[in-house]
Amino acid sequence: MAAFSITAVGFLPDRTITDALQTRPGAEYYVQLATELLDVYRALGFTPRDYFAPYARFRELAAEDFDTSVEQAMALGRSMADNGVRGRTSMHDDLLRRRPTEVDESIGEFVRTAKRLGIAVPTLQAAYRIVTGYEAMAKEADVDVYT
Repeated sequence: MAAFSITAVGFLPDRTITDALQTRPGAEYYVQLATELLDVYRALGFTPRDYFAPYARFRELAAEDFDTSVEQAMALGRSMADNGVRGRTSMHDDLLRRRPTEVDESIGEFVRTAKRLGIAVPTLQAAYRIVTGYEAMAKEADVDVYT
């Protein structure tokens, strides 16, 4: 979820997670999103796993301090670029094509669960608002708000 949140929110249409992670602000945003997702995940009794290894590295993020995690995220972005890994998530593509996204079923579910559990997830909440805002503007105005 952190990957599609970072590419779908606030980055240029022709850019990817690889590009975003190579910038300090992009890596900070990714780490903050991942940290908030992991906070909710752990509060539900789950242990972080790296389902999309070698790229996810959630266990490392959960174990390191913020600055170390940001440096690791930037190194991951450079490694992805060096290996020719490029691409966008389905949510990013949906936004570019003005199609409904899975934001409510994914990020929205984490936001609702965090609220129920009393966990602050301001970055995740902002990402959710931005994506749903894009969807609403495109639907209401029937114009291309993404480029």
